[in-house]
Amino acid sequence: MGYEGLRTLTGMPTVYLNHGRGTNSTANTERYDLLKTLSEKNIPMTTPCCNSASGPDGLISGHAYTLLDVLQLSTGTKLAKVRNPWS
Repeated sequence: MGYEGLRTLTGMPTVYLNHGRGTNSTANTERYDLLKTLSEKNIPMTTPCCNSASGPDGLISGHAYTLLDVLQLSTGTKLAKVRNPWS
């Protein structure tokens, strides 16, 4: 898991947050708000991708990515900015 590697690299305590796959709009808003707050505080975060054979837009299923930022467009669309640590 990505958080174990982060703990090994930094020596800092880490927390694993399981957000599940709920489609409840309130839960989704709370998740986004939490990630936005952590991002604004420059808290290091990682995220896995996908649970299917192939991920969207070239993302690799089961691979850990660095979560750099989350943002909301004026259209209301919410995006996550991720980085592949393997380039």
